[in-house]
Amino acid sequence: MHPDLDRSNLDLVVRKGYLLDRDTFEGLEAVSESGDSLDKILKENEVDSIYVVGLATDYCVKATVLDALKKGYRVFAVTDAMRAVNLDREDGNKALNQMAAAGAKLVTSEQVLQTATEGRISASRP
Repeated sequence: MHPDLDRSNLDLVVRKGYLLDRDTFEGLEAVSESGDSLDKILKENEVDSIYVVGLATDYCVKATVLDALKKGYRVFAVTDAMRAVNLDREDGNKALNQMAAAGAKLVTSEQVLQTATEGRISASRP
């Protein structure tokens, strides 16, 4: 992390994609300093819903969303907080369609922020 980053509000830092012997696309496979996976930490803390953002829609984001759904999480994919590599021009859209077909709720960051005041979220395709 950049040294100027304010870390005072961070409760947990996990790392993924740093092992030389394998790729890690799924965010839930990231590990803490103690060696626990993010999946294990979330389950120990009774987290049942996650919001997924990041790079890249058509690779790590998609893999994380699909993995989380298989593991029983309620998943919100925040579409305006992710970007695709798009080797093929439609890869990002295809990934979003796959996520939605698997059960992820596609939402925008504005919808997520509304939950703070309304306490609910409705999924729609942006």
